[in-house]
Amino acid sequence: MQGTVHGGGGVSQKIRLCSINATLPTIVMSRLNATEYKRFEDIKHIRDDGSEYWFARELAIVLDYTQWRNFTKVIDKAMIACNNSGHDAIYDFVEVSKIVDAGATSKPVKEYELSRYACYLIGVTQKST
Repeated sequence: MQGTVHGGGGVSQKIRLCSINATLPTIVMSRLNATEYKRFEDIKHIRDDGSEYWFARELAIVLDYTQWRNFTKVIDKAMIACNNSGHDAIYDFVEVSKIVDAGATSKPVKEYELSRYACYLIGVTQKST
C-alpha cells in the first residue's frame, strides 16, 4: 500500500517522492489518444480510502498481452525500474491472490494491484521488450 512507510525521518521523504512521481504518469497518460486513455481508466479500481489501483491481469488485456507469463516478464522489469527510481516496489506492485474459475472448480492465482506509477513503468518497460 503506497502510503504505508516506516521510519521517522523517511516518512516525509517517501511522501514527497510519491507526490512528485504521481504527476509523471499523469503527464505520460495525457499523451495517449482518447480511446487508449478511456480503456486504461475503465479498469481502474478505487479502495475505500480513495486510493486507486489497477489489476495487472486486466492491464495485460488492455495492453494486448494474450499470455500472462509474457506479461509477468514486463512486470519484473518494471519492478526493477521502480526500485532503481528510489521507490520500494512492494508499495506500487502489491502482490495479491485472486480466485478464478478453472472448469468445475476455482483456484487462486497470483495477481498484482498496481499504482498509477507502476502502470506507467509497465508502459515504458513493455516498449523496450
